[in-house]
Amino acid sequence: MVVLDRRRSHDLKDMLDLLSSGFADKLMSESGSPVDWLRDMVVSSSLPHLTLADYPYLKDTLDFLLPYLQQILRTRQKGVNVFLYGIPGTGKTQLARVLAHHLACTMYEIASEDEDGDPVDGAQRLRAFRTAQAFFQKSPTLMLFDEVEDVFNDGNGFFGRKSTAQTRKLG
Repeated sequence: MVVLDRRRSHDLKDMLDLLSSGFADKLMSESGSPVDWLRDMVVSSSLPHLTLADYPYLKDTLDFLLPYLQQILRTRQKGVNVFLYGIPGTGKTQLARVLAHHLACTMYEIASEDEDGDPVDGAQRLRAFRTAQAFFQKSPTLMLFDEVEDVFNDGNGFFGRKSTAQTRKLG
């Protein structure tokens, strides 16, 4: 038995089912890799349609970011995050794919929809992200958490329920 907190305990299957419907069944019944086990929550990123040459206006930023990411991958440093900010449709996801392709590393995307096409809530996406980080920690991998505002904006107001990000922060 695995104890999640002092008030309530769950068996392993219940704990893993929090990630997606059927995750525990896949993990316990299928041989395979973490990509197979996480396929409903984490998907391999598609190849980019653009190249670094399509981002000339980001030259100064990329001249800093690329060597930084190369160093991070080379030294296998953990816990490094890059936040790409901009209005929808400006190419942030494509830029992340271009960076992964340029760095010759695998990139996985945290699914924002389930297998039925329904949106996945921020808390479930954050759990999938943390699980993927654990599974892929020893490989040169980039993780794309697109639409991260799902985790920061899912609270309900100034004095209301805290967002997923607020309830998961340390200390």
